[in-house]
Amino acid sequence: MRSQYIGIAAVVFSTLLAMPRQADAQGDKSLVLATVHKFFDSMTAKDTAAARQILVLDAAYFSVREGDDGTTMRGSTNREYLERLATTADDLQERMWHPLVMVHEGVAVVWAPYEFQVNGEFSHCGVDAFSLVRIDGRWKIAGIIYTVEQECGVGE
Repeated sequence: MRSQYIGIAAVVFSTLLAMPRQADAQGDKSLVLATVHKFFDSMTAKDTAAARQILVLDAAYFSVREGDDGTTMRGSTNREYLERLATTADDLQERMWHPLVMVHEGVAVVWAPYEFQVNGEFSHCGVDAFSLVRIDGRWKIAGIIYTVEQECGVGE
């Protein structure tokens, strides 16, 4: 009988120990996702100061496009992105849905279908993959890779 109580106590104790970690992971997932949404908001507002706060400036992003001639990949640094954002006359808006967020310690990944509009008109869609790192307690985007597609339907 005593061994049953010890067993039950061990299960309860281990569950209690895991609860803060699960809560921390959920909190981190929310913060990671909020960082990606801040990136989209800063793009729409053309707010380079806000974008600069959530981007690792020396990091890069890449787009991948499949076409008749094969795969085309374009890349840029986050610094170059900020320079273009500061001078664009276009209204940019990106939305994503059904994001998958994974967090381990100080690294995170967000994977989600998205749609991109320029001046209120459909431009393209695809899948975004954001890599984030926690620096001084704040999540920052360290890299982005995304597909550029003309036909959506992923996750809608």
